[in-house]
This record gives sequence, C-alpha cells and structure tokens, in this order.
Amino acid sequence: MMTLKVKLMHVEIKGIIIKEANYKDDDKILTIFTAEKGIISAVARGCKKMKNRVGAILQIFSYGTFYLRATPKGYTINDARVDEVFFGLRENLERLALAQYFCELIFAFSPEYPNSQDFLKLFLNSLYYLANGKKDYKILKSIFEFRACSMCGYEPDLIGCIECKKYVTPVMNFFIDRGVLMCENCAKRVEKFNSYKISEAVVLSLKHIIYSPVEKIFSFKISDSCLKILSEITEIYVMFHLDYRFKSLDFYNKLHDLN
Repeated sequence: MMTLKVKLMHVEIKGIIIKEANYKDDDKILTIFTAEKGIISAVARGCKKMKNRVGAILQIFSYGTFYLRATPKGYTINDARVDEVFFGLRENLERLALAQYFCELIFAFSPEYPNSQDFLKLFLNSLYYLANGKKDYKILKSIFEFRACSMCGYEPDLIGCIECKKYVTPVMNFFIDRGVLMCENCAKRVEKFNSYKISEAVVLSLKHIIYSPVEKIFSFKISDSCLKILSEITEIYVMFHLDYRFKSLDFYNKLHDLN
C-alpha cells in the first residue's frame, strides 16, 4: 500500500481573536480576524491546562502574532505573541457588549483581502477608543457600522443631492434603501419611502465617516441631539442592508437604555 506524505506548512500571521469556543477537555477553537486572510479558525491544543505557556493570552480581543501549523484539516496554533488585550473592554459591560457587536458585524460582512486590511485597522482603532473610554460609545458605534458597510459593498452615495448635486442643505432626505441624499426641493417630487430627514450636522457626519481616511475617521464632533439621530440612522442602515438582527446589539441597546 502506498502511503502519501503530507507536508505541513508553518504560517506566521497578525490578527485578533474575535471568538473562542471550548473544544474537548483542554482545547479551544479560536476565530482570528487577520489582514491577509480575513477570518480564519485555529485549534489551540492544551491551552486550558494550567501549565500552558500561552493559554492565558489566547482569549477574545487578544491581538498579536500567531504562529500556526497548516494541515489538510485546518490550522493549529503552535505559539503566540500578544501585543494588546484591550483590558478596558472587560471593565465595563456596555463596552464589552459593543465590542461583541463589532465582532458580529465582522462575521456578517466576512471581509476578505484586500478589504480586510482597512477593516482590521478600523476594528483595532475602534477597540482602542472603546477600551480607553476616549470617545462616546454612540460615535464609535456609528463610525464602525457605517464605515463597515461602505467597505463591504454597501457604500452610499453622499457626495450631494442625487438630483441637483447640491453638496449640503440645512435639511436633506437620506434614502436608506438607495443610499442617496436628496435636498428638500428635489424630495418634494418623489415618494419618500425609507427616507429620513436629517440635519446638516448629521449629513456632514455621515460624509466624514464614509470619505475620511481610516486614521482620521474618529476626529469629528457632534452635538448630543444630532448624535442620537446619527446613531439611529447608521443602525437602521446596517439592519436594512444586512437584513439581520444582532443579539449583541439588542443587549447593548438594553444596557445603554438603563444608563
């Protein structure tokens, strides 16, 4: 009988754990979001044993370098070097719920290379601000929702009114289904199904989220009243285009309403 030899390949890759699941007695299955390969899964054998050297750092939201062995059945983790664990997420239940919602969005969009590069950067920056309490949660939520949609095939056309091309007016209509803006004058002539009237401040915030470089996307300010509308609009946009209800979002919203 002929025996086939399978060559094992070793892979070194940067990424962040977005899901962990127990597997057998001492193992875990880890889902890792990477820039180069998008979402991958890997088995961490023996990581739950007390003496395992990297077991403590192989948990959700750990970001770093993973040393994998690729086999015909998938990846196993040989070693890991973690750069950031975002401890601040675990200090506040609302922060943790929002971070888990971001993870669910990653699964829903399943970004692949090269989109996964900017998507990972957006995710890491969002977690940084969230873990350190440096930005309003609603701002981070809106930024992640709307930019993620833009990166993954649902980018709206917010250059200006779709009819007369005006860049911005004091009040504009945002059509969720078509992803377009229309000024008040032009909107008088069309049916306004799935449209929302939004102020100039909200329009400019939406434009900033879509068109700014990822490294500058968090640098804008908005009043509390406008932020409430912005958060509602971006959430509705995600729900409409993905046609899915996220359990982590429902939990986050309940926590937010209590505070």
